[in-house]
Amino acid sequence: MVPLLDSEEWLSAQLLRALQTVFQRFDADGDGALNEAELQAFARACNGGTELDADELDQIQDYFDTDDSGALTLRGFHEMYHMQTRSRSAAATAPALTAPALRRRRASPPPSVH
Repeated sequence: MVPLLDSEEWLSAQLLRALQTVFQRFDADGDGALNEAELQAFARACNGGTELDADELDQIQDYFDTDDSGALTLRGFHEMYHMQTRSRSAAATAPALTAPALRRRRASPPPSVH
């Protein structure tokens, strides 16, 4: 089994490589950030066709690294997965972005990251 977190509780090198591949797949315009349309395509793929609502999109912009236009950067994508991965046991498989997971996190900011 591939570890999700490294010894410093950050995403493992293997998971970072996998996340970069996923991120690049959905970064349709290749600008290094997921704009709203790209993020919604990602959400639909992970959530059985369900998109993020406006509040969830706002939370992504509030809690994770974004560029000047508000698009989610690769670093922000990593931060998002770090938050989800830490909230699950180490034995769980790599989590996907899900609207319910974001809803559960509304009241609390993510843990500090590297």
